[in-house]
Amino acid sequence: MNDRQSNVAIIGAGQLGSSLLEGLIRVGVEPTTIRAATRTRAHAEHLAERFGVVASDAASAAAQATLIVVSVRPNQVTAALDEIRDQLKDEAVVVSMAANPDLATLAEHLPAGTPLVRVMPNPAMAFNASLTGICAAADCPADVVTKVRAFFGQLGSLIDVPESQIGLIGSLAGHGQAVIYYVADAMVQWGVMEGFSREQSRAIVAGAIAGASTALNETAVSPSELQSRVTTPGGSTVRSVSELDAQGVRAAVIDCMDGGRYLRR
Repeated sequence: MNDRQSNVAIIGAGQLGSSLLEGLIRVGVEPTTIRAATRTRAHAEHLAERFGVVASDAASAAAQATLIVVSVRPNQVTAALDEIRDQLKDEAVVVSMAANPDLATLAEHLPAGTPLVRVMPNPAMAFNASLTGICAAADCPADVVTKVRAFFGQLGSLIDVPESQIGLIGSLAGHGQAVIYYVADAMVQWGVMEGFSREQSRAIVAGAIAGASTALNETAVSPSELQSRVTTPGGSTVRSVSELDAQGVRAAVIDCMDGGRYLRR
């Protein structure tokens, strides 16, 4: 499997699948080597028109690919594998981007010996800035794991995690992005209320987040310590952070990471 020249099938091109597709195009993968299979033919054709990829059904896409990335909802994964299993090439590698099922269940729906890897990226793949968790089946050949790592490494950074934690990557790196956007939107709104144009306020907030991200990525300092470094005793920043604590923001963020109370009803 050559990372750039092998045929890739993306089974399910929703949010994650489309982000993967866009990221691959951004790093220069030839669009005609990518086959996109979606629930509706119209969506696949839209992606083909927009990116130049090949619109396909799942079985045909799998039959032409050496790397099959399954990007459907967790409750649709086994059905998708059942649909493509008889079409797989001998050298095909299957990668699941779903939070579940587990590797053992996935293997039950594939031909014996099919190399199998689970990954958990986030939509920042579209900008080649994803943090992707990766976990391979115990019998997956080392050279295949290396190639899958190289493939997803084009789209950002990687972290090896045990299978028991791979779904949690989706919360921290996936739900976490939504939380950041939520907070960013509130900050932008405050800037507009204070007289900045929406474009100016957005740029200022984006710069603040970019600076914080760089500090987190380029140092081993904890977020709390970085916070302390920009907080002057008795100043307005410490008052701002104290207000967040008073409003219960920290507890709300922790609670929301697994779907919050809504999913526990």
